[in-house]
Amino acid sequence: MGLATAIKSTAPVPKKRRQAKRPTTAALRTFLERLSLTANVTAAAKAAKLNTKAVYTRRGRDAGFRAAWHAALCEGYARLETELLAEALAPPEPELDDGLAKARLYKQRLALALLAAHRASVRGERTDVGGRRPGGTTGAKAQLAETINTMVARSTEGAPAAAAQGIA
Repeated sequence: MGLATAIKSTAPVPKKRRQAKRPTTAALRTFLERLSLTANVTAAAKAAKLNTKAVYTRRGRDAGFRAAWHAALCEGYARLETELLAEALAPPEPELDDGLAKARLYKQRLALALLAAHRASVRGERTDVGGRRPGGTTGAKAQLAETINTMVARSTEGAPAAAAQGIA
């Protein structure tokens, strides 16, 4: 065997780039169905045997798919919110100690706040976890004024009853 033949046989062979398969209609349908159930893009892509990057790319390029994605995601958030509210409104289990009951309540409230913030971001609104819009002060001032007015109204409603009981 000559030197040229030896070099050729040991040289790395460039790998051919595989063409990415286009997602099938059935796979995209499965993705959207799972997204409407979970509001979780990664889990929905995995269930449909799709690459997460591929579905995000498709969403960016295909207006119809983007609209279906948005509708499925909104439905998923509605389902999650319903489940969280049902759990939060269910009567506590009698054998649950007070500390665990408070921890569950905190978890449920936090989950609802995070869900509201994430849901708003999908609609194009930018919010922090408390549901407030960061940035401009006009909305914050209006919200603060509304909160103060509500507090004043509540305090004046209870004032006659409190005075009659000798509390105020």
